[in-house]
Parts: sequence; C-alpha cells; structure tokens
Amino acid sequence: MREIRTLVVYYSRSGHTRAVAEEIARALGGAEVEEIRDTVDRSGLRGYWRSFRDAIRKRTTTLVNSGRNVGDYDLVVVGVPVWVGAPSSPVRTWLIAHAGEIHAIAFFLTHGGSARDRVFRALAALSGRSPVAEVSVRERELGTPEASARIAAFADEVRLWMSSAELRSMKTEKAPVG
Repeated sequence: MREIRTLVVYYSRSGHTRAVAEEIARALGGAEVEEIRDTVDRSGLRGYWRSFRDAIRKRTTTLVNSGRNVGDYDLVVVGVPVWVGAPSSPVRTWLIAHAGEIHAIAFFLTHGGSARDRVFRALAALSGRSPVAEVSVRERELGTPEASARIAAFADEVRLWMSSAELRSMKTEKAPVG
C-alpha cells in the first residue's frame, strides 16, 4: 500500500495558527509542515494595520520560495489566520501560486470572531478545490479541551479521506499477470 503524502502549510503572524498546525501534523501521524514566509514585515502595530489593510483590499504579497514541490503531496492541509473576515494575504498569495499543483486540500482557520463560512468559501474558490475537511479554532479557545477535540475530529475526517484515497489508488493499480 502506498502512503498518502501530506503537507501541512500555514501562515502565522501571532503564533496561533502555528500552534494549531503543529497539533494537526502530530494528529495526522507526522505530516510534513511548512511555514509560509512573507517578505513583508507584519510585526507590531504597524504590521497589524498593514495586514488589516491588505486583507480588506484582498491584496497579495511576496513570499519566500521554499523550493518545495506541492504537487508531490497527495493532500495539502492549509492553515489560515482570518484577518478582518478574510483569508490572510500570505495564504491568499500561496493558494493563487499553488492552486494548480494541489491534488486534494483541507483547511483550518484561527480567528477571533465570525466569518468562518465566508472564509472557507473564499479558500475553496482560491484553491479551485472543495476541501476534504475543515475546522476552525477561535483564538480564545486555543489550548482548551474543546479545541483539541475539534482538531482531533478534523484529523479523523482527514484520515478517513486518506484511507478511501488509498483504497481508490489500490484499485487503479494493475494486478500482476500470471
């Protein structure tokens, strides 16, 4: 049986999305993890306002190229901080750049309030893919048993998709002759 290669990719300005990404990677049995790196300084109050403005205007940004081939992965799990009810600019940029390489996708959000469903729809549109799973975690819930339970349920949903994808790939492989 072929193992499903999984990449957890995320952007985190505050560290919240990073914490959830690491928890998801562990829950998925050691998926590879990559941080999306922005060339724009988003630290401090000035960086916060820059991020706010970029999200409202749906701007893209310039990212550091990781050199990783996203098409080598069967599943990409994308972690997104929500900025003013929109996907963060670095994740928007990353999805636009890699949409054509992604085979299957799942999303997780970290956010302070509402707009969860609108952001999930925007991510699906940016990636051109319906997600195999979605989960959101509010900032105030980080580190709580409730958040961990939702993350575990998300990982279970992803693993269920993985097992069905693995079964589909086994059925399409040719059996040896003779």
